[in-house]
Amino acid sequence: MTDLNNKKILIIDDEPNITEMLKDNLEFKGYEVCVANGGREGLEKAIEFKPDIITLDLKMPDMNGFKVLQALKNDTRTKDITVFIISVMDEEDSTKKGFLLGARIYMVKPFSMTALEDLIEDIFQDNTIYQTIFH
Repeated sequence: MTDLNNKKILIIDDEPNITEMLKDNLEFKGYEVCVANGGREGLEKAIEFKPDIITLDLKMPDMNGFKVLQALKNDTRTKDITVFIISVMDEEDSTKKGFLLGARIYMVKPFSMTALEDLIEDIFQDNTIYQTIFH
């Protein structure tokens, strides 16, 4: 089991029920969690909070997740953060675009919280998971 102390996760999603569920479950597992309720806020918090992992929704009213992901990967301060896309968009074009822009994991809503927690733990343990889609 990995030491979770000081492991930080930023949740970027505009759906309060999703952010609350993620935050509660991940904090219970021992992670430090920060929430951003939109893309622009997410970019700011990524720089301030310096997370190890970001969970990112694609459909947000102020700035879509693809633009957020592209901005994260183009900024030297945030380019190395592992990004998990968690979205209702399950079209092949969306998953391809997400991976091309630098996402590491693509999960389709509704998703299994247990599967997400396992993926996060795997990333922190040995960093061997690359471009995986979970339905």
